[in-house]
Amino acid sequence: MFVRKNLTFRSILVFSGGHLVWLVLWSVLVVALYEYAGAEWLSIPWVPLAVIGTAVAFYVGFKNNSAYDRLWEARKIWGAIVNDSRSWGAGVRAFVTDQFRKEPVVKRRTFILSRNASPAPGEYAWSIHAKASGSLFTISSLPTRPTAMAMMRAQRAKLS
Repeated sequence: MFVRKNLTFRSILVFSGGHLVWLVLWSVLVVALYEYAGAEWLSIPWVPLAVIGTAVAFYVGFKNNSAYDRLWEARKIWGAIVNDSRSWGAGVRAFVTDQFRKEPVVKRRTFILSRNASPAPGEYAWSIHAKASGSLFTISSLPTRPTAMAMMRAQRAKLS
């Protein structure tokens, strides 16, 4: 995969050097046999070559188009995931407050994250919140689901 914006002649030679050598040698052999050894049977008519070339051009064009469509669809899906995780993080940050709570909100957010978020969008949303609030709390320190459920049961028992 090429990840740079420019393609140098040297990188092309490194990538295709071995193929270039044997193709040049094959071409020289065919031309030498045709011109100097009188191998007239090596000649190819132009019509089949043009038809095959046109068919290959259509095939490659359709394959390229379908590959681009798959890439574009993946970009749209990934963009939707990122937007949803940002919206979710903003919603958590906006709607979960200390206004009517006796204890800090961080424990409550821990339960919300461990119950509802999948790791990738939740981690992104939580990192946005942590950067904005200056909190050192990270998604990697969240409890596992069974531990979170036990903590919730213990908290409910305390409140009852």
